[in-house]
Amino acid sequence: MNNGYLTKKEVEYLKKNYELVILAFGIAGIILAVLEYDVGYWVFGIITTLVGLSIKGYKLYKKYEKHKLVQKAKIKYGFKQIKNMTPYQFEQFVADALKTKGYKTEVTKGSGDFGIDVIARNKTSIIGIQAKHYKDKVGYKAVQEAHSGGKIWKCNEYWVVTSNEHSFTRQAKQGAIELGVKLFNINDFAYMLEKGFDNSKK
Repeated sequence: MNNGYLTKKEVEYLKKNYELVILAFGIAGIILAVLEYDVGYWVFGIITTLVGLSIKGYKLYKKYEKHKLVQKAKIKYGFKQIKNMTPYQFEQFVADALKTKGYKTEVTKGSGDFGIDVIARNKTSIIGIQAKHYKDKVGYKAVQEAHSGGKIWKCNEYWVVTSNEHSFTRQAKQGAIELGVKLFNINDFAYMLEKGFDNSKK
Protein backbone atom coordinates (compact mmCIF):
# COMPACT_ATOMS: atom_id res chain seq x y z
CA MET A 1 0.00 0.00 0.00
CA ASN A 2 1.31 3.44 -0.96
CA ASN A 3 -0.07 6.85 -0.05
CA GLY A 4 1.75 8.47 -2.98
CA TYR A 5 4.96 9.14 -1.09
CA LEU A 6 5.68 6.41 1.45
CA THR A 7 4.69 2.77 1.66
CA LYS A 8 2.64 1.57 4.63
CA LYS A 9 5.74 -0.21 5.94
CA GLU A 10 7.78 2.99 5.75
CA VAL A 11 5.05 4.96 7.54
CA GLU A 12 4.95 2.39 10.34
CA TYR A 13 8.75 2.56 10.65
CA LEU A 14 8.67 6.34 11.00
CA LYS A 15 5.91 6.15 13.58
CA LYS A 16 8.06 3.84 15.70
CA ASN A 17 11.18 5.95 15.10
CA TYR A 18 9.62 9.41 15.14
CA GLU A 19 12.81 10.89 16.61
CA LEU A 20 14.37 10.43 13.14
CA VAL A 21 11.72 12.76 11.69
CA ILE A 22 12.46 15.32 14.40
CA LEU A 23 16.19 15.04 13.68
CA ALA A 24 15.56 15.48 9.95
CA PHE A 25 13.66 18.73 10.58
CA GLY A 26 16.40 19.90 12.92
CA ILE A 27 19.16 19.22 10.43
CA ALA A 28 17.11 20.86 7.66
CA GLY A 29 16.79 23.95 9.87
CA ILE A 30 20.54 24.09 10.45
CA ILE A 31 21.21 23.70 6.71
CA LEU A 32 18.84 26.58 5.94
CA ALA A 33 20.59 28.67 8.60
CA VAL A 34 24.00 27.93 7.06
CA LEU A 35 22.61 29.00 3.69
CA GLU A 36 21.68 32.29 5.42
CA TYR A 37 17.94 32.05 4.88
CA ASP A 38 17.11 33.40 8.34
CA VAL A 39 18.74 33.46 11.76
CA GLY A 40 15.57 31.91 13.21
CA TYR A 41 16.47 28.66 11.47
CA TRP A 42 19.50 28.36 13.77
CA VAL A 43 17.28 28.41 16.85
CA PHE A 44 14.74 26.03 15.33
CA GLY A 45 17.41 23.69 13.95
CA ILE A 46 19.51 23.44 17.09
CA ILE A 47 16.57 22.99 19.49
CA THR A 48 14.84 20.44 17.25
CA THR A 49 18.06 18.48 16.74
CA LEU A 50 18.71 18.39 20.49
CA VAL A 51 15.16 17.16 21.11
CA GLY A 52 15.59 14.38 18.52
CA LEU A 53 18.95 13.33 19.98
CA SER A 54 17.50 13.33 23.50
CA ILE A 55 14.63 11.04 22.49
CA LYS A 56 17.02 8.70 20.67
CA GLY A 57 19.34 8.62 23.67
CA TYR A 58 16.45 7.80 26.02
CA LYS A 59 15.29 4.98 23.74
CA LEU A 60 18.79 3.50 23.64
CA TYR A 61 19.00 3.71 27.43
CA LYS A 62 15.65 1.90 27.83
CA LYS A 63 16.77 -0.75 25.35
CA TYR A 64 19.98 -1.26 27.36
CA GLU A 65 18.02 -1.52 30.63
CA LYS A 66 15.66 -4.07 29.07
CA HIS A 67 18.62 -6.11 27.81
CA LYS A 68 20.10 -6.21 31.32
CA LEU A 69 16.81 -7.40 32.83
CA VAL A 70 16.41 -10.05 30.13
CA GLN A 71 19.89 -11.45 30.77
CA LYS A 72 19.31 -11.42 34.52
CA ALA A 73 16.02 -13.32 34.14
CA LYS A 74 17.54 -15.87 31.76
CA ILE A 75 20.17 -16.75 34.35
CA LYS A 76 17.72 -16.76 37.27
CA TYR A 77 15.15 -19.00 35.57
CA GLY A 78 17.54 -21.31 33.70
CA PHE A 79 16.68 -20.30 30.15
CA LYS A 80 19.81 -22.02 28.79
CA GLN A 81 18.07 -25.35 29.29
CA ILE A 82 15.26 -24.48 26.88
CA LYS A 83 17.13 -25.50 23.72
CA ASN A 84 17.34 -29.09 25.01
CA MET A 85 13.68 -29.29 26.08
CA THR A 86 10.87 -31.18 24.40
CA PRO A 87 7.71 -29.19 23.56
CA TYR A 88 6.01 -30.59 26.66
CA GLN A 89 8.99 -29.68 28.87
CA PHE A 90 8.81 -26.12 27.50
CA GLU A 91 5.13 -25.95 28.44
CA GLN A 92 6.06 -27.08 31.95
CA PHE A 93 8.86 -24.50 32.03
CA VAL A 94 6.41 -21.70 31.21
CA ALA A 95 4.01 -22.94 33.89
CA ASP A 96 6.75 -23.22 36.53
CA ALA A 97 8.14 -19.77 35.70
CA LEU A 98 4.71 -18.17 36.14
CA LYS A 99 4.22 -20.06 39.37
CA THR A 100 7.22 -18.20 40.83
CA LYS A 101 5.35 -14.95 40.09
CA GLY A 102 2.35 -15.99 42.17
CA TYR A 103 0.20 -17.63 39.51
CA LYS A 104 -1.54 -20.93 40.04
CA THR A 105 -0.71 -22.92 36.93
CA GLU A 106 -1.55 -26.18 35.27
CA VAL A 107 -0.36 -27.82 32.08
CA THR A 108 -3.28 -29.17 30.06
CA LYS A 109 -3.39 -32.66 28.58
CA GLY A 110 -1.86 -33.00 25.14
CA SER A 111 -5.03 -34.18 23.44
CA GLY A 112 -8.27 -32.23 23.73
CA ASP A 113 -6.58 -29.08 25.02
CA PHE A 114 -8.23 -26.92 22.31
CA GLY A 115 -4.88 -25.24 21.61
CA ILE A 116 -4.21 -24.18 25.20
CA ASP A 117 -1.09 -25.68 26.78
CA VAL A 118 -0.99 -23.83 30.09
CA ILE A 119 -3.65 -22.23 32.28
CA ALA A 120 -2.40 -19.54 34.67
CA ARG A 121 -4.63 -17.97 37.34
CA ASN A 122 -4.31 -15.13 39.78
CA LYS A 123 -6.90 -12.98 41.58
CA THR A 124 -7.92 -11.06 38.49
CA SER A 125 -6.94 -13.15 35.48
CA ILE A 126 -7.38 -16.57 33.94
CA ILE A 127 -4.80 -16.81 31.17
CA GLY A 128 -4.86 -19.37 28.38
CA ILE A 129 -1.36 -19.85 27.00
CA GLN A 130 -0.15 -21.58 23.89
CA ALA A 131 3.55 -22.40 24.31
CA LYS A 132 5.35 -22.86 20.99
CA HIS A 133 8.76 -24.53 21.13
CA TYR A 134 9.75 -23.38 17.63
CA LYS A 135 12.99 -22.46 15.89
CA ASP A 136 11.20 -20.26 13.36
CA LYS A 137 8.64 -17.45 13.57
CA VAL A 138 5.25 -18.41 14.92
CA GLY A 139 2.33 -17.89 12.54
CA TYR A 140 -1.25 -16.70 12.76
CA LYS A 141 -2.66 -20.18 13.43
CA ALA A 142 -1.19 -20.15 16.94
CA VAL A 143 -2.89 -16.81 17.62
CA GLN A 144 -6.24 -18.16 16.45
CA GLU A 145 -5.88 -21.28 18.58
CA ALA A 146 -4.92 -19.31 21.69
CA HIS A 147 -7.97 -17.09 21.25
CA SER A 148 -10.54 -19.80 20.46
CA GLY A 149 -9.10 -22.28 22.97
CA GLY A 150 -8.92 -19.60 25.65
CA LYS A 151 -12.63 -18.90 25.24
CA ILE A 152 -13.44 -22.59 25.62
CA TRP A 153 -11.40 -22.67 28.84
CA LYS A 154 -13.26 -19.50 29.97
CA CYS A 155 -10.09 -17.40 30.11
CA ASN A 156 -10.08 -13.61 30.09
CA GLU A 157 -6.55 -13.32 28.65
CA TYR A 158 -4.87 -15.18 25.81
CA TRP A 159 -1.11 -15.50 25.31
CA VAL A 160 1.26 -17.11 22.87
CA VAL A 161 4.79 -17.67 24.20
CA THR A 162 7.53 -18.84 21.83
CA SER A 163 10.89 -20.32 22.83
CA ASN A 164 12.94 -18.35 20.31
CA GLU A 165 13.94 -14.75 19.59
CA HIS A 166 12.61 -14.76 16.02
CA SER A 167 9.20 -13.77 17.31
CA PHE A 168 6.08 -13.85 15.13
CA THR A 169 5.04 -13.37 11.53
CA ARG A 170 3.44 -10.12 10.40
CA GLN A 171 0.09 -11.90 10.05
CA ALA A 172 0.39 -13.24 13.61
CA LYS A 173 1.11 -9.77 14.98
CA GLN A 174 -1.79 -8.20 13.11
CA GLY A 175 -4.14 -11.00 14.11
CA ALA A 176 -3.08 -10.68 17.75
CA ILE A 177 -4.07 -7.00 17.74
CA GLU A 178 -7.47 -7.81 16.27
CA LEU A 179 -8.16 -10.75 18.62
CA GLY A 180 -6.62 -9.27 21.77
CA VAL A 181 -3.93 -11.93 22.11
CA LYS A 182 -0.65 -11.08 23.84
CA LEU A 183 2.53 -12.26 22.13
CA PHE A 184 5.80 -13.01 23.90
CA ASN A 185 9.01 -14.12 22.25
CA ILE A 186 11.51 -15.63 24.67
CA ASN A 187 13.13 -12.26 25.45
CA ASP A 188 9.74 -10.63 26.09
CA PHE A 189 8.83 -13.47 28.42
CA ALA A 190 12.13 -13.19 30.32
CA TYR A 191 11.69 -9.42 30.62
CA MET A 192 8.18 -9.74 32.00
CA LEU A 193 9.25 -12.39 34.50
CA GLU A 194 11.82 -9.98 35.87
CA LYS A 195 9.79 -6.76 35.63
CA GLY A 196 6.27 -8.08 36.24
CA PHE A 197 3.24 -8.63 34.03
CA ASP A 198 1.31 -5.41 34.71
CA ASN A 199 2.35 -3.92 31.38
CA SER A 200 2.20 -7.04 29.22
CA LYS A 201 2.06 -6.06 25.60
CA LYS A 202 -0.27 -7.22 22.94
